[in-house]
Amino acid sequence: MPEKVLTMEDDWGAKGAQATGAQVQAFIKGQLKDLINKCESLKTELDTLKSNPEEPTPQRRSADGCYVTCHDDDYSYAIPYWEWPIAQEQGRVADGVLVLIDGQAPIIISPTSTQLKWSEEDSENREDAVIADLKSLYTDFDGKTNTQSLLTPSSNLSVPAAHWCDSYDCPASTPGNPHLHALGGGKWWLPSVGELIAIWKNKDAINRCLAVISGANLIDECGDHWSSNEVEGCACSVSMTDGVIGLRGFNYAQYYVRAVTEYGGSWDRDHSYGGTSIKPPTPLT
Repeated sequence: MPEKVLTMEDDWGAKGAQATGAQVQAFIKGQLKDLINKCESLKTELDTLKSNPEEPTPQRRSADGCYVTCHDDDYSYAIPYWEWPIAQEQGRVADGVLVLIDGQAPIIISPTSTQLKWSEEDSENREDAVIADLKSLYTDFDGKTNTQSLLTPSSNLSVPAAHWCDSYDCPASTPGNPHLHALGGGKWWLPSVGELIAIWKNKDAINRCLAVISGANLIDECGDHWSSNEVEGCACSVSMTDGVIGLRGFNYAQYYVRAVTEYGGSWDRDHSYGGTSIKPPTPLT
């Protein structure tokens, strides 16, 4: 009769005393072999992930609240970054990167940026100033209204950063083709501090999307960005390194400028690219 092979299902309390030394040894060796095989398999998977850190797998794919967005005459589309290359090959042109902000309306980040002075006017640089009401800045998500105020003649300011955003036109815009146009001038604005803080918090996910958009440039993770907020005679900047707000002289330096715009409507599923389509309240043209 063949010698019994011990398993984990055996009642060891009742039968353990009857097991021979060879049986116990064979059981332990079998368990160790299985454990080693599992460790080797996990090590192989880990090595694969390390050698392809940007290659999304079903386990690692996550949009993190950021999508490449484009539109035609009827819909706007929010597409995960790993599926955008397919849409781009089929002729879609990106408006930018959609960022979903908790408790706020979603915004679109422009594909490209520039470096400009906030204004040509002179004002005091207050690098070490203490901002009395930080909360009002952190909760300001109305860069659109801020920018409109800066561009009114009554502001008496020359504001190249705000003008650049207001006239921003996606580089790949192609009028006349419903599938080959992007958002043009007059629809963008210089982001508020609150909007820039949202960009800073999501910069890694945003850059994953920007990296797959033709002609786009990434957010400089060490760069300061101008906001549309003005406090105590100074322009507010936000560092993409740590989210710190700075009070700068109007013509202090050529900081980064990146435009944003709005994105709204009711959510519907679209299966063309595995993304989400949004039908806006009014057609985007």
